[in-house]
Amino acid sequence: NYANSGLTGAFSGSSIVVTPTAPGTYTYQVNVQNTVGCTNNDQAVLIVNALPVVNAGVDQTICNASPVILAGSGALSYSWVSTHPSLTVTNATPFFPTSTATYTVDGVDIHGCHNVDQVVVNVLPQPIVNAGIDQTVCATTPVILSAQTTATTPTPVVGYQWNNSVINGAQFTPNATATYTVTATGA
Repeated sequence: NYANSGLTGAFSGSSIVVTPTAPGTYTYQVNVQNTVGCTNNDQAVLIVNALPVVNAGVDQTICNASPVILAGSGALSYSWVSTHPSLTVTNATPFFPTSTATYTVDGVDIHGCHNVDQVVVNVLPQPIVNAGIDQTVCATTPVILSAQTTATTPTPVVGYQWNNSVINGAQFTPNATATYTVTATGA
């Protein structure tokens, strides 16, 4: 006998297998009759906890070598697994993926119930940039620094940004020996 609806079951030898259809508290009673006609019964309570609502976050798109932080929510503890097996991911800790992968978080709540969610981290290639050759000039001699991408760059470059206020391809006169760094931004 099942005192609450939502609980179905079947006897299997001396055991009963019950299948709750929703979280909740279920009371069930077992009536037993032996071969000489004597009966007895007993009751038990089955508490079915809801699964935690685990959230892996929104899908992300980053540039290669950029840090990513994946932080699961909705549970007490989290473990991450990736389709990129060489990476170890710890909840809310930066890591540096080098290729696109799907990450699955397994969240465990206070009752030990597990649930999972997934997030995709799409990794875009970085442009390949060349700042040119080192130059030696006399004081007050104008210089032009012109960065270029290589023919094998995986993404088109939409702009170059030099340090020290240098403009790509524009003439300037350096005041002293310096190192100039250029950053290429891909599409």
